Amino acid sequence: TATVTGPSPVTPLAVTPFTPDGTVRWNISVTLAGSYSVAVASPLTLVAVSGSPLGITVVHGPVHHLGCTVVPGSAGLVSGLAGTSRSITVQLGDRYGNLIPTGSQVFSTEVRGLNTSVAILANVTAWTSHSWTLTVAGLYHLNVRLGSEPLPMTPIRMAVEPAATSIAGSLLRVP
Repeated sequence: TATVTGPSPVTPLAVTPFTPDGTVRWNISVTLAGSYSVAVASPLTLVAVSGSPLGITVVHGPVHHLGCTVVPGSAGLVSGLAGTSRSITVQLGDRYGNLIPTGSQVFSTEVRGLNTSVAILANVTAWTSHSWTLTVAGLYHLNVRLGSEPLPMTPIRMAVEPAATSIAGSLLRVP
């Protein structure tokens, strides 16, 4: 028999029956990164076999668009004044949602408004912000993609309010 303990429940599956020399092959599929312990015991005596339990460390997989997220609370993302900087922070993840704490990946960011579309290609490092400034008031949509695939929860709707006017920023025309 085999049991696996760790961050997520795992059921080991016997791939081959016992061979004449008493060996059996097990297949274990794990999607959540972390430390696991695999214990194997003889089905006849329930005594642990030599080397059991065995510790296994499972690490995250490669970056996948479904596991990446735009971090909530990114500065000025949902609303703000025209002319102020906005930023997003992208957390890298694998297809199973395991966070990837280090590394970088190229994302394309596109901001679309009623009369404008700005595409930005950025090499985003995990937990690093990417910034831009919108100078015209209006409603915009922010799309973030890894390759051609959109990140979950995008597009993000952004409202840009007119900035306060000042005499220094105004043009006076005298006839």
